[in-house]
Amino acid sequence: MASRNDELQAGVTRAVRALGFEPDVVAYDGTLQSRALEVALTEAPRVLARVGCRLARGSDDFGPEPIDGLWLCVEPSSRGCRMTPLFGGEVTTMDVVSVRLTASDEWCCEAANCERTRRRYAVDLEVRMAEGRGDFVVHEGTNGEDARNLAVALARALGVELRKLGIVDEVPTSVEETLPEPVMEAPWELSALELARWRLGCEAGRWVVRDRTSLGPRAALGVELALFGGALAAALGAGITAALGWQTGDRERAAIFGVCSVVAAITSYAFLGISLHSARYRSLDTPVLFAYRDRLVAAPWVSRSGAVRLVAAGSYGAGLPIAGITAIEHRKEGAAQLLVCVS
Repeated sequence: MASRNDELQAGVTRAVRALGFEPDVVAYDGTLQSRALEVALTEAPRVLARVGCRLARGSDDFGPEPIDGLWLCVEPSSRGCRMTPLFGGEVTTMDVVSVRLTASDEWCCEAANCERTRRRYAVDLEVRMAEGRGDFVVHEGTNGEDARNLAVALARALGVELRKLGIVDEVPTSVEETLPEPVMEAPWELSALELARWRLGCEAGRWVVRDRTSLGPRAALGVELALFGGALAAALGAGITAALGWQTGDRERAAIFGVCSVVAAITSYAFLGISLHSARYRSLDTPVLFAYRDRLVAAPWVSRSGAVRLVAAGSYGAGLPIAGITAIEHRKEGAAQLLVCVS
């Protein structure tokens, strides 16, 4: 059976080859690599970029349901772009109508006592397709200069209008303005295969890191079913023993095993509910890190559709207070690479 990573690589390979690239080509994500994408748009003849779809607001208890991104093939000086789903599908040709830069103010951390606000920027592509108009997210972040420069470079490369919405004071009125050279300490390049696995995105105003190769709750389904079966067998065994004790007049044994049977039955019912949740988990990726209020939450709780539950705790317990983080270190353990929060 093919692993999740094998499936991911096969899907990405199909998708990027449909756009005329190889899977080891350098690909860009505007949120992760805004400055690298800006440079590529001014220097490369063709650029492969990952864009996202605009998500819903979600509910009071959960964030929005995740939506897979798309590969976008940008050819500077051409208003036409080609797009395909991230893991393979039909290639769509579209006309870019405009590049849109939006700024909005939001609460700093959602804490009850905090009245500070911060400004969030977004760069979107407004396109015209056979089905009508659509919007795709190229960049989201809190650095106004990065968002401004990327928006201008993208509009200039495509030869389209740059529109500004909301509280955008830093954006020039013309894409002909001379931009400063992007300052990059070192080139950060990822292949399409490497980029497709991870996704950093803003979901209802909150940052979430997702892993496409993770099965999420489905990974523990086998163990949960085994525990359910064991608890159910224990409940049946204890129940039969209690019934035999009652028939033979051994009231003490009947009472003890009767209580054990009830406890085991309740336990089996709990594991059945957990197993059903895991079996019905239908999201194709899994959130591994969630920035909620003033905390970083590892392995947050999720709905069956993959939406993050809006609580400051996850599978590993309470979130880590951001104010208590003193450093973030990069470590290697064998083949694995880790980002460790030191507090």
